[in-house]
Amino acid sequence: MIGAAIERLKHNRQHVWRQKRMTEVVARTGLRDGVRILDIGGTPDMWQHLSVKADITLLNLPDAPELYARDLNGYSMIEADFAADDFILDQRWDFAFCNSVLEHVPDPRRRQRFADTLQKVAPAWWVQVPAPGFPLEPHCHMPGWWHYPDALKQRLITYWRHNGKEFRADQMTTTVAIELTELQTLFPDGEIFTETVAGFTKSWSAFKPLDQTTA
Repeated sequence: MIGAAIERLKHNRQHVWRQKRMTEVVARTGLRDGVRILDIGGTPDMWQHLSVKADITLLNLPDAPELYARDLNGYSMIEADFAADDFILDQRWDFAFCNSVLEHVPDPRRRQRFADTLQKVAPAWWVQVPAPGFPLEPHCHMPGWWHYPDALKQRLITYWRHNGKEFRADQMTTTVAIELTELQTLFPDGEIFTETVAGFTKSWSAFKPLDQTTA
């Protein structure tokens, strides 16, 4: 019951948080009309709050859940594993965007390749990760998740898997905590934006502004 209440609260606030985040993205990176954007792991929902007219390409794994049931009119689509498929390296965009995806790449070597590829395909970018210290874990909605002993985490994952929450179980099996120091190491040329909610750090974003001569 508590978990369901937390999910409803998150759903009700999601559009507000996304709108504020997109406002920060535009203000801090200089996005403007006509820019070509690659959204890695994203959906059209995020871009409802964009205040400029952009050419947006969504890149997702071929089995991305629920994505193809949405209205993709006005968006280009690429099916690929961004951390593995070489053909991505031959393409270019003005701006790369990645919101709450990097923590779903559990292998550190793949995270490094992910970051290297992102910085190669676009000269400007915004990469957001949730802060592990935020009181509520955003994927499983459990308070203080990253402080639980591994054995307790595994018991909860097993419980979810056998009680109709297979997606949550699968997601939390491979989700890792990304600390600010790692984000800065992966994106050494980036500035850092810290998002706070109720005085707590909710997320960090590494970003590089758009060159005014670009696009």
